[in-house]
Amino acid sequence: MKKAIAIALSVCMSFAISACGNKQENGETDSAQNQTQSQKTFAGRVADEYHKLLEGDDAVYYYEANVSEQMDEESEPMESVKAEGRNGEGTLVVATGESEPELREIEKDDAYYTIDDSQKAYTKDELEDYGEEIELEYVTTSEMELDGKTWTYDEYQDEYELEGFGEDGETVEVDTYFYKKRYLVDDKGDLYAIVILQEQKGEDGEENQLIYQEIDRITKLEDKNVPEAFFEIPEDYQEVEMLDE
Repeated sequence: MKKAIAIALSVCMSFAISACGNKQENGETDSAQNQTQSQKTFAGRVADEYHKLLEGDDAVYYYEANVSEQMDEESEPMESVKAEGRNGEGTLVVATGESEPELREIEKDDAYYTIDDSQKAYTKDELEDYGEEIELEYVTTSEMELDGKTWTYDEYQDEYELEGFGEDGETVEVDTYFYKKRYLVDDKGDLYAIVILQEQKGEDGEENQLIYQEIDRITKLEDKNVPEAFFEIPEDYQEVEMLDE
């Protein structure tokens, strides 16, 4: 996925979190960024098979998850469900919804589609060539607390820069950001969750600032029997300029 697309999605989701401000029923939040990491020394990677399975345009997988998103450590999480998959032919699909995946977003053939199955309609936008892509590299293996348990994870990350305007609205400033992905596994090596973090690099030795966090608690994972219909737009669906809200 292009870097700019990933960033844009995160920004959109962050605004949604800020606007909705939904709370968890128990009032608790899980901030992966500030979890105390274990001082253990690990012999090697523990979730490499999942990183290889889920990354790359030629990947083949389908997973469903319960999702918790936050814009920063102080904001209340927004809860939703998600389904994501790739078909090995360069097509990426992400479906989201409050209680079940309803809105599908498909990236394929240099185009970006947003499909609402309830309306039998979709929008289409051409994908721009943003150049650089996210290329995650292994960083560390460690432990973190989540949902009252300790999980071992592998962390992968990439670094990128974005230009923006300073407070005067004219000066161009370049900020450095980190995109991090953690694969949390249990004692048997089964994937429990995927944690996605986006951070802005701290200045003058300060800590990085969390700008987005997503926790996907995996409820289903397939690496062979991916549902073909998930990747297709039915012929009787109509292309529209804008979907009904």
